[in-house]
Amino acid sequence: MAKRPKRMLDLDEALLMLDESEDSEGIVELDESDIEIHGGVNDVSALASDNEGLAESDDGDDDNRDDGNDSDYRTPDMQDSSSESAGLPSESSSSDEDGAVPRQGQNQARGRGGRGRGRGRGQGQRAARGGRGRGQAGARGRGRGRGRGQAQGGGNVNPPQNWTDQIAEPNLQPYTLGGGPNCGLGFDADALQFLLSILGDNFLDLLVENTNLYAAKLSPPDVPDPTNPYKTSNKNWTPTTGREMQAFIGINILMGIKDYPEYADYWSTDSALGDPYISRVFSKNQYERLCKYLHCSNPNIVDRNDKLDKVRPLLAVLNENFPRLFTPGENLSVDEAMVKFDGRLAWKQYMPKKPVKWGIKIWCLCDSNAGYILAFEVYTGAAAAGDDNPNRAHGLGHNVVMTLMRDYLMKNQRVHADNFFSSVTLALDLKQNETYYCGTIRSNRQDYPSEIARPQLDYAHNIRWQNQEEVLACRWRDRRRDVFFVSTYHGAGNTRKPRTRYRVNEIIDVPNVVVDYNKYMGGVDHADQLRSYYKVGRTGKKWWKYLFWAMLNVAVVNAYILWLQSNHPLPRKTREYSLKKFKLALVHQMVDGFSGRKNPARGSIGERVVIEVIQDNALPGHTKVCFSGRKRVCVQCSKAKRKTAGGHVPETKFGCRVCEVNLCRNAGCFQEYHAFLNVH
Repeated sequence: MAKRPKRMLDLDEALLMLDESEDSEGIVELDESDIEIHGGVNDVSALASDNEGLAESDDGDDDNRDDGNDSDYRTPDMQDSSSESAGLPSESSSSDEDGAVPRQGQNQARGRGGRGRGRGRGQGQRAARGGRGRGQAGARGRGRGRGRGQAQGGGNVNPPQNWTDQIAEPNLQPYTLGGGPNCGLGFDADALQFLLSILGDNFLDLLVENTNLYAAKLSPPDVPDPTNPYKTSNKNWTPTTGREMQAFIGINILMGIKDYPEYADYWSTDSALGDPYISRVFSKNQYERLCKYLHCSNPNIVDRNDKLDKVRPLLAVLNENFPRLFTPGENLSVDEAMVKFDGRLAWKQYMPKKPVKWGIKIWCLCDSNAGYILAFEVYTGAAAAGDDNPNRAHGLGHNVVMTLMRDYLMKNQRVHADNFFSSVTLALDLKQNETYYCGTIRSNRQDYPSEIARPQLDYAHNIRWQNQEEVLACRWRDRRRDVFFVSTYHGAGNTRKPRTRYRVNEIIDVPNVVVDYNKYMGGVDHADQLRSYYKVGRTGKKWWKYLFWAMLNVAVVNAYILWLQSNHPLPRKTREYSLKKFKLALVHQMVDGFSGRKNPARGSIGERVVIEVIQDNALPGHTKVCFSGRKRVCVQCSKAKRKTAGGHVPETKFGCRVCEVNLCRNAGCFQEYHAFLNVH
C-alpha cells in the first residue's frame, strides 16, 4: 500500500484542526506523522496540552495586560511548565535580590490578533506570527485572526562607564537662613498694608497717571491745553484719582468672589440679581470708562523691542518686591503657570495637560511649603539669535532655572522641577553653585545613562546608579509606567509606605528621591490653586489686561501668604484665616467710604441720608457721620447690654456711614463695633 504524502499545513489551520478534534470527542483523529507545521514545531500532543492551559487562563488575561507586569500575567504553574518545556530554569528563580531585575537573559514576545489581543512568550526565539500559534523553544501565543509578534529583551544591565550601582550618601551642607516674611508688619496689620507693601508706595499713582494720559490720547481734546495734559474731549470722563483707582481695584477683587455671568448684572434693577454694594460705589458707565482707559505703562513712550511693554511697570515692581519681602525655606520648586487667553497672540502657548490649555505661559519659582511666588518670568517665545546668554547653550529649561535662581544660589537650598527642565548638566551647574537639585528627567537626555531604561521592572521596584560627581540616576516603576529621576542630594535611602491608602498591610519601599519630589514639587501648583479660587478682573479684548489682572491676583495671593505667616502665633481657625476672608477685608479697606457717583443715593437701596461727616475714615474704610431723622438705639450698647441711669439703651443720631448703623459718638462704641470686622 502506497504511503500517503504529507500535507503542509499552516499554523492557524493546524490549531483549528486540533480544536475540531477536541470538540468532536475523538471522531477526527490526526496522525502526527501526517502533519508538518510551518515554524518547526511538530509535537501535536504538546500543542494540544499547551492550548488547553492557555484557554483556562483567558478570563484573567485582560485584567493583567495593562499592568505591563509579565509576572502577573502568568501563574507560577504556567511559568514552570514553560521553563521545563524549553529545558531552562523557571522564571521565578531568575529574580535579582533587590527586585530591580525580575527576569534575566530572557526574550519576551507579544502578538496582537485582528479581533482580539494576543500575547506570545518565549525564551531565546521570536514568538508566533499569527494570533493562535507557537514559536520556538516553548513560546506561547494567544489571540485571534492575524497579528504580529515582537520580541523584547531584558536582563541584568551593568552601569555604563562613570556610573556605579554602589550608592554613596552625599555630603550635604545645612540651610541656615530659615524662612518667613520680611515685610516688617506685625500680626495686627491690616490686609491692605500687606498688599501695598508688595505693590509699593508709588504704583497706584503711576497707574492713575498713565490711565489719565491714555484717556487724553484716546479722546484728545479739540483744543489742546499745555497746562493740562489730562484734558479730553469726553465730557463724561473726569480724570481719575488714587482713591478712585484703589476702589476700582477693590471692586474687581469683589467681583471675583461674587462671580456673575455678566458684569452688567451687578447693576441690574432686579432686586434678586443687582448688587447694591457695587452699584453704590460706581455707576455702570463709570466702571466701563475706567475699564476702557485703564493703562499700566506710559502711552506716549512705547518700547517696540519689549513685547511686555504694556505691563512692564507692574512686572518690574513685583519682581523687585516678591523676593525682598519673603525669605524662603530650604525647598523650592520651578514650574510653569498659565494665564488663560483665547485671543490672537504670537506667543500664546498650548499646554494640553494643564487645566488652562491656551494662554500665556509664566515660569515661576516658588517656596515649596508656603506656595509664595519668589520670582517669575513671562515666556514670550524663542530668544533672539543674537542673545549671548551662556545658559541658552544648554536649552530653554536650563536657562529658565538658572535665571529664576540667580538670587538664591550659594545658599544650600534644594530645587525641584519636572522633566522639561531637568538635565545632568543643570544638576551639576547648580551643585557647583552650592544648590541641590531633584527632579524627574527624560531618559534620553544627554549624559543621562540610557541603559537604565533597558531592564523590565515590576511595580514598586527601582534601579539606582550614581556617577563620580554624586549625581543620582533613579528609575522607579509606578503603577502604569516608569519614572526617571535625577538628584544631587539623595542616596540609597528608602521610605516604607503602604501600597495604597486602603491596603495598610502591604508595605513597599519607596526611594527617598521619589518621596521628596512628590512632597516638594507642588509649590507652583499650590500658588495656582490659590490664584484660581477668586479671580480678579474682567475679560476683555486686549491680551495685556489678562496678564495685568492675573499678576495683580498673584500679588494678592502673596500678600495673603505674608499675612498668614505673620498670624502664625495666633490660634488657628480655618474660616478666620481663609483667602476669602482676606480678600473681603481688602475690599472693605479699599472701597468702604468711597462713592464715585455724583448722587450716591441713586445707586443704593435704602441708603440713609447723611447730614454731616464727623470724621472721614475714622477707621480704615469706615466714616463716622451724623444721620438725619430721629435718634436710634446704639447697636454696640445694645449688644453689650449697656443702659442709661433710667434703664434704657442709649440712643444716638451718629453712626457709621458704610455699615449704616447707629453708634455712640464719644463712648468708644465705634471702635468696639468694628473690632470684630477686622481680620486680625
